[in-house]
Amino acid sequence: MKSGVMCIAIIILALAPHDVRAPLKRSFISANSNDGSDCARPAPCRTLAAAITHTVTRGESHMPDPAGYGPVRITNLTSFNGGVGSIGILVPSGRSGISTRLAQETRSAAS
Repeated sequence: MKSGVMCIAIIILALAPHDVRAPLKRSFISANSNDGSDCARPAPCRTLAAAITHTVTRGESHMPDPAGYGPVRITNLTSFNGGVGSIGILVPSGRSGISTRLAQETRSAAS
C-alpha cells in the first residue's frame, strides 16, 4: 500500500507544472503585458523589475513602447533600451525610480 501511494505521489510531482525559465540575453517589456510572462519577445514582461530578474548579466531589456514600467533595483550589469526617441522616468515625490547595488566584478588579466 505504501509503495502505491509513493508511486502516485511521484507521478503527480512529475506531471505538475514547473516554473523553469532560463535567463534571457535579451528581455522585452511592454505596456500591454504582465509579469507572469517569461519576458521573451512573444510574451514580454510588464515591469522593469520583472525584466531584470529574467535577464542575464550584461544582457539587455527592450521597451519598444512608452509606459510606466515601475521602479527597478539594478543588481547586475544590464542595458535598458527604449524605442524611437528617449527614455524618461517619472518618480513620485520621496521615492526612488532606479537604485543600484552592483557587486565588484573581478577580472583576470590576460598574460
